[in-house]
Amino acid sequence: MAKRTAVVVHRSQVSLGTTDDIECSHPRCRHRPQQTYPFPLPLCSRHLVQVLSRSVEVAKQAKQESVVKNNAPLVLQEKHAVGVGAHDAVVYYIRFGNRIKIGYSTNLAQRLRVIPHDEVLATEHGGAALERIRHTQFAAERVNGEWFKPSPRLIKHINALRDKHKGL
Repeated sequence: MAKRTAVVVHRSQVSLGTTDDIECSHPRCRHRPQQTYPFPLPLCSRHLVQVLSRSVEVAKQAKQESVVKNNAPLVLQEKHAVGVGAHDAVVYYIRFGNRIKIGYSTNLAQRLRVIPHDEVLATEHGGAALERIRHTQFAAERVNGEWFKPSPRLIKHINALRDKHKGL
């Protein structure tokens, strides 16, 4: 079997070596890393399962905190309060960390209770068709799925929507 060259991060040192030289990066573990699942750190199977299990716990806690944080009634634009119940479809722009989600909903208040987010940036009237147009328009900024990098083009579009709603 051919040896693969790899970047080895071991006990705070970075070097080049072969995959035979790599040990699990967990402190005091000398097992060889698992090769079944691609993972950015060399971890043995036992420690990979521990890391992934903890990641699920952290993600669940973050989602719960976000839902609690964002459970209050939301004011999307200065004169457009979102209440309880269905409404005409809107395309929404929300920020979570350094990413922006472009989605659509006919019950935005309910939708926002289940999506982790820091703030609602803007909305515009429209449904799935307009959402697809916006996804295509900002395809160069797409990170994953409906999440986008906050590029100058995207921020300009969001600000234009906000300015448009100021006069309503």
